[in-house]
Amino acid sequence: MSNHEYRIEVWDRDGGALLETCCRAKTDRLIRAAWPAAIEDYPGRFLICYNGAHVTDRAEVPLAPRSDTEPAPVGRISLFDLPEWYQLFAYCADCGRMEEVDRRSPKLEEMRLRPLADLAIRLKCGSCGSHGRSKFMVRKIPR
Repeated sequence: MSNHEYRIEVWDRDGGALLETCCRAKTDRLIRAAWPAAIEDYPGRFLICYNGAHVTDRAEVPLAPRSDTEPAPVGRISLFDLPEWYQLFAYCADCGRMEEVDRRSPKLEEMRLRPLADLAIRLKCGSCGSHGRSKFMVRKIPR
């Protein structure tokens, strides 16, 4: 057995902040088996696979909803990065209300390059009045 330490790190974006190390292994075979699972488990994130200090793989994981009907969290992407075939929703963590957001609204258009996760903390729920506990969700528009 080698003395190499393989690991997969999850970053908010390329050159951004390290969020976590999702996998560590002593063999290349184990980390290669974990790589596809990490890609599936971390949509909208940037993954880096290491062998010690050497980078063996890098991937910007595309944002993909879990199904065509179920909205998924957005991660660190911006409105500019979000393809046109995705609907944008605001979700209140306090009352569970979910409402579609007009992605062409002038307020959002001004901030289209900022990460949606940063904009979500500015949302106020129209139902319960909660502020700062909302998040954006996306869903692929049916064909």
